[in-house]
Amino acid sequence: MAGFKIVPVALVWAGTTVVLPVWAAGSALSWDVWIETIQRLILVLILILPFEIRDMKYDPPELKTFPRRYGMVKTKTLGILLIFLFFFLTLLKDETTQLEILSKTLLSLGMGSILLITKKNQNKYFSAFWVEAIPIFWWILIWVLIGREN
Repeated sequence: MAGFKIVPVALVWAGTTVVLPVWAAGSALSWDVWIETIQRLILVLILILPFEIRDMKYDPPELKTFPRRYGMVKTKTLGILLIFLFFFLTLLKDETTQLEILSKTLLSLGMGSILLITKKNQNKYFSAFWVEAIPIFWWILIWVLIGREN
């Protein structure tokens, strides 16, 4: 199955960054928590795609990663569709804030930009820094936006 290796990674990240903290806090796994879990899973899948594209030249053909099997254009198209789904899910939550909508809008635009400029022969620091740093930039963005509200 193409791209299967990234699904367990995304599931683990979603579980450990959303479900486990909610469970540890003794809170209920509400609709919004499940939406956030799905969004986190999608976020990780999106962030893995630039690495998958970069690794096309190193991965053996029998590995059948999504970019190897379907090509870079279809992989980027999948990523863009996932970004739209990621953002749209925010609107399905029972409780959303302007901060969440704004931060996820900017996060989506950033991920889309990174995905569109990703190429097979990219600088070795592109994925290692820019893609890896997206969650950190997102955290800083939320921190700054919260500071502006207060």
